[in-house]
Amino acid sequence: TAQLEQLGWEVTPQTFSRKVNAFVQDQRQGGLIPFRREMRFTNLIARFGDSAENDIEGLLCAHIDSKLYLDRTFLGADDAASAVGVILELARQLKEHPGMATRLELVFFDGEEAFGQNISPSDGLYGSKHYARVWQGAAHKPGFGIVLDMIGHKNLQIRYPSDTPVFLEKVLLEAARAADASERFKRGPNPIMDDHVALNGAGIPSIDVIGDFSQFPWWHTSRDNLRLISRDSLEITLQVTWEMLNALLPD
Repeated sequence: TAQLEQLGWEVTPQTFSRKVNAFVQDQRQGGLIPFRREMRFTNLIARFGDSAENDIEGLLCAHIDSKLYLDRTFLGADDAASAVGVILELARQLKEHPGMATRLELVFFDGEEAFGQNISPSDGLYGSKHYARVWQGAAHKPGFGIVLDMIGHKNLQIRYPSDTPVFLEKVLLEAARAADASERFKRGPNPIMDDHVALNGAGIPSIDVIGDFSQFPWWHTSRDNLRLISRDSLEITLQVTWEMLNALLPD
């Protein structure tokens, strides 16, 4: 919030509570233990300058939570601090392009991670589901959403969901070609449960630019730390996302 405000973005916290009923891994107690409690979440929503007076045309999103483990330390440098870092840098660049910035909303979701082992219809995506409800009945909705997740790891491998809206897939692949990084951005074989799902459900066509976590042995382990992060991968993702925004929001 402090960095965004220094750059001229107005940040609004969106706080809410949800009941969580899951089983959490704790090897100290022999495996899965019940986790039932009321949890408080806070999304962060940022708009530039006087954009409150404008219709928002696009969303740029990432999640700011790390997965909760009771028996180990999990930092989440790639999942998804890397995406948050790239969006903060894009926010700095967008400051010099107010014609684009004022038509964009930056959204940082809390509660993306499930408390149980994997995201399911009843566990995970808490922040994006809450945020998407705001747009359900809106007369004007953003024309697109871009969700970044796990985009800073060495030897960058992105596998976006198989059900990605066609026009956003085209924009992504054209941006990747412009960045000479086509080999790093491929369509995955299946849909993916991530924050873009709620946005699509609310009528905002959205793409999930996400690392191929099925191939990452370090996913959701203590190895997801700063030693995993590559400046080159961050730069590639930054450039590709910037190209996408220029195509979708011509200045």
